[in-house]
Amino acid sequence: MLYKIMKKKYVAKNAWCIYFLFAVILLPFQTKAVTTPVQSTRGLFLEDKVVTIHVRDVSLDEILLLMNKQTSISFGYQEGVIDRERKFSLDVSGVTVEEALRTLFRDSNYDFEYKDERILIVLKSSKSQQTNTPQGRTVKGIVRDQSGTPLPGATVLLKGTTIGVATDINGGYHLLVPQGDQVLVFSLVGMKTREIPYKGQSEINVMMEEDVTEVDEVVVTGYSVRKVSEMTGAAQQFDGKEVSNNMVNGDILSALKGHTTGLQISGSDGNPARNNSLLLRGVGTLYDSKQYPLIVIDGIVTDFTNISGVVAANDIEKITVLKDAASSAIYGSRAAMGVIVITTKKGQKNKLTTSVDMKFGLSVQNFGGLRYMTSEELLDYGKMSLANWWNGNKSLQAKYPDRDRFLRDTLSSLSQNFDLSRTTDWRDLQYQHGVTKSVGVNISGGSERASYYLSYNYFDEKGTKIDNKLTRNFLKLRMDYDVTSFLTLGVNLSGTFSRYESPNSGSFEDYHPWLSPYDENGKLKKSISQWRKFAMYNVDLVNPLMDNRYNSSIMENPLKVVPLIHSNLTPV
Repeated sequence: MLYKIMKKKYVAKNAWCIYFLFAVILLPFQTKAVTTPVQSTRGLFLEDKVVTIHVRDVSLDEILLLMNKQTSISFGYQEGVIDRERKFSLDVSGVTVEEALRTLFRDSNYDFEYKDERILIVLKSSKSQQTNTPQGRTVKGIVRDQSGTPLPGATVLLKGTTIGVATDINGGYHLLVPQGDQVLVFSLVGMKTREIPYKGQSEINVMMEEDVTEVDEVVVTGYSVRKVSEMTGAAQQFDGKEVSNNMVNGDILSALKGHTTGLQISGSDGNPARNNSLLLRGVGTLYDSKQYPLIVIDGIVTDFTNISGVVAANDIEKITVLKDAASSAIYGSRAAMGVIVITTKKGQKNKLTTSVDMKFGLSVQNFGGLRYMTSEELLDYGKMSLANWWNGNKSLQAKYPDRDRFLRDTLSSLSQNFDLSRTTDWRDLQYQHGVTKSVGVNISGGSERASYYLSYNYFDEKGTKIDNKLTRNFLKLRMDYDVTSFLTLGVNLSGTFSRYESPNSGSFEDYHPWLSPYDENGKLKKSISQWRKFAMYNVDLVNPLMDNRYNSSIMENPLKVVPLIHSNLTPV
């Protein structure tokens, strides 16, 4: 509630508004404070104050200002209580303030009461309601911090009720407390709340302490979850969703390319079973030292870099890259080249979640714009090479005095045995666009104390070479149970099955463009006759397409289930 307070009109026309600023701050919050009739609390304060006023048809504000000027008593009223348009008349001489006010309000619905060393103008109906409330006692005091500085805006509340006030700019407060034992609650944002029993004291001064709450950022290091303040080195984290969205093929680490400073990843040649080379802190100087960073998956240290072979991208919760040698304080000398920590997903308590994820990718082999010769271009190049050979070989010149005849006789077997108008693109026959497909399904949930996570992921990739394929199946089950508030036990089961088909062909640069892998009927030849400079060097070469189709290497890894039992003990 807001009270407008009247003051002496000494300085300016509206200066009375400033004089009672203290009361304006204090009174709005005392919404249910018990009020006491003037008859029982005025004491000698009102009896000693007399006024002489002779006015006619003036506002109530003017009369109250005259009383204030003669007695120094503060007057106030609630906003909206007084009718500003109404005029009052008063003709009294040498009477007390109480008598003057009763005369003034004799034929009106206004009344007055004495409260907190001031007189408040109220409606008679409002006063009758307030006089029925239990009487109480006023408590006052100052709220300060530990250094003694007053705290403005602190809340002083009667516990279990809505009766309360806020401290003023000097930290002071006044509160009317009903009879009986009560508890005062002092609170302020950033300070510890205090509760003080009230047993009739007239003054309670309070000192409040700072309430410092620090939220620690944490980093998953593999063996434990550590605060950033405990990490002396550089760490960079990636969310599992970010990793999955950045993947362009089946390699999980490819998602970190261009996103992690200092991490070099090389070796992606279109082979689905790629094993990338990782450099995080440069090349080690010790002989036969490990060059790639340490890989930690759910707390288990691994000795390989093919993460995609043991973890599905959809099951990754977070990847943390520990970049400098300071991580050796956690992992020892094995972390000298940096650490990559992978944390997999787990179920959320009291929340059932299902997810289906499907992805499709395309890989195109980059040959850098290199174009191979046609049959005609290669024949011209062969003629030029033979001519240069003849020009620099005296014994050959003695045997073949005519250079043109030498070229004609040498190349005759080539034109007789091969169709020089044909140009076979051997690179196009052995390479294709790589296609990647993946499907992941998972379900997770739990209760108040237990959680579970179950997932199945299927991955299929056709490499950029013909007959180069890789399929993987991942199965994961994780269960956690809170035995107590500080002890959690769990089991993590991971199973993988993979099949890899690798072509057996060599380099296609050995096959000239006038050769064909197919016979007259369009079927693959078992072997191909190849011409090399002289007719006497005709040999049979393996047909790479036939070799890839029937002599490819197939490697299968049967289903392997890796059980991991873990526990987490939180210090109390």
